[in-house]
Amino acid sequence: MIANRVTIRMVLPIFLGLLTTFGLSGCGFTPLYAQKDLDHLNQVYVPMLANQEGFILRKQLQTQLRGSSSARYHARIDFDEILEEFSLRPDESAARERLTTIARLKLIDKTTGRAVYRQDFSADSNIDIVSSSYAVISAEDSAVRRNLNNLAQQITANIALYFNKQNKQKKQ
Repeated sequence: MIANRVTIRMVLPIFLGLLTTFGLSGCGFTPLYAQKDLDHLNQVYVPMLANQEGFILRKQLQTQLRGSSSARYHARIDFDEILEEFSLRPDESAARERLTTIARLKLIDKTTGRAVYRQDFSADSNIDIVSSSYAVISAEDSAVRRNLNNLAQQITANIALYFNKQNKQKKQ
């Protein structure tokens, strides 16, 4: 009786693992970043963007997209930053700031010159305002970089989803 319980407890997780593996392979599940989808990301080029923040965003996108200037698609990106003060102290000075970075993406097909995909993205970071001005400047710089990294990840993921959707429509 005890041997049967031990055997069932040992075999059940293995059986469920195999059932899950075969179930996922039978449903046609493929990861978003399968090699065939990465090839489409190589067809996206990010031209120069304005100011230092644009340079940072472009650099992060280029490492993820890896498209050259002769790529079929160009990603045109405009972005704005909004810095809001909130959480006021008794002397009515701000204790915190919220930095919101908004990016507007247009994916342009160079062969037609038309925008094939448009999307807006946003990223937020909060900043504590302390008595040291150096610490506040450093925190703001860190918030800008966090927001730009977040935007680069969102843009790359959404471009990959766009190409994945296009591939599925072509197969149908």
